[in-house]
Amino acid sequence: MEDWMPVLTVGDRAKYTYEAILPSVTAAALHQELLGKLEKDSVLCSDGYKPLCLVIDKTQT
Repeated sequence: MEDWMPVLTVGDRAKYTYEAILPSVTAAALHQELLGKLEKDSVLCSDGYKPLCLVIDKTQT
């Protein structure tokens, strides 16, 4: 058993929270989990993890 698991937590201004245990920490897995959950004016905060930065770049275009 591994000591850690990748978790994604999303919160919005309406106090809605979405949490998911990710199958992997790839840009594809993050993109799939965030699909349909981001609005044009969403503000994303990150620890700078590269796959998440790639997803953020995709949502900005």
